[in-house]
Amino acid sequence: MQPLCGIAGLSCLALSLVLGTLTASAQAAGYPERPVRLVVAYASGANADLTARKVTNKLSTALGQQIVIDNRAGAGGIIGTEAAARSAPDGYTLLFGTAQAMVTNLYLYSKLPYDPIKDFTPIARIGVHPQFFVVPLTVPVNSIKELITYIKARPGQINYASSGSGTNAHLSSALFANMAGLEVAHVPYNNPGQLLTDLVSGRTQFMSYSYPPLAAMIKAGKLRVLSTTGQHRSELFPDAPTMTESGLSDFIISGWEGIFAPMGTGNDVLDRVYGGVAETLKDPDVITNLKSDGGEPALATPAEFIRFMRSEVDRYRKIVAVSGAKAE
Repeated sequence: MQPLCGIAGLSCLALSLVLGTLTASAQAAGYPERPVRLVVAYASGANADLTARKVTNKLSTALGQQIVIDNRAGAGGIIGTEAAARSAPDGYTLLFGTAQAMVTNLYLYSKLPYDPIKDFTPIARIGVHPQFFVVPLTVPVNSIKELITYIKARPGQINYASSGSGTNAHLSSALFANMAGLEVAHVPYNNPGQLLTDLVSGRTQFMSYSYPPLAAMIKAGKLRVLSTTGQHRSELFPDAPTMTESGLSDFIISGWEGIFAPMGTGNDVLDRVYGGVAETLKDPDVITNLKSDGGEPALATPAEFIRFMRSEVDRYRKIVAVSGAKAE
């Protein structure tokens, strides 16, 4: 017979399992009991960092504890993402994951020190951020179809700018050129200021880029918006069609971000964080702030998020191959 531990005849093993479950539930019920670290794998002021800061104040309120942003920039998001993957799965270190770190890097680097699927549990997608195709005023076109005609009349004479090899700015234009059968040259920039200076002056003739860096030049009338790479038209530019509406079927390239936890984090903690994110994304101020940068709230449950990620992995395998991009 098994030795009894003296409580209702439970074996020592059974009693241990019961007490362990009760302890874990009690801990989760009180979560979070101290500030939560949110790793952002990009520098302060980068697009991902700005988006994270748009939601953390409200998320802190929803969870009842401060969310502390920990910027761990470097290597295209690899340094911070790896640090989050190696953290204890206790809910006190979370990752603000991006499309670049969780999908694109799989094809830009020969080996990553983390596995986006095996090392993380997706908690909630927060938003999506499409690109916008723009041209300087020196390029006399008003639509993607006109841009295609303009480029085909000047084979080998047209350059497009990007913020670096493998970025969505590069992938969008490379996919555009491939689908439309265009002969164009890629000019990557490390300096955002020089990138925009050359674009506005006409040294480069078109670009696909996220809205925040373009905002001032668009508002000043120095750049013309032709299209969005998102699934839907942007509220910022309702007259600008999607690339699909412009004749390039299923052309969708959007940045996105969400909250992830190290694999092994308890379900009760995951549910608590998801509930906090869901509450945050209902806040009118958060919605307005996300839309002001050209994005939109796009809440997804953990199950929806993992399906979305896997579909993105499949899509970007082809997109990166078309671009020929490699990590710089």
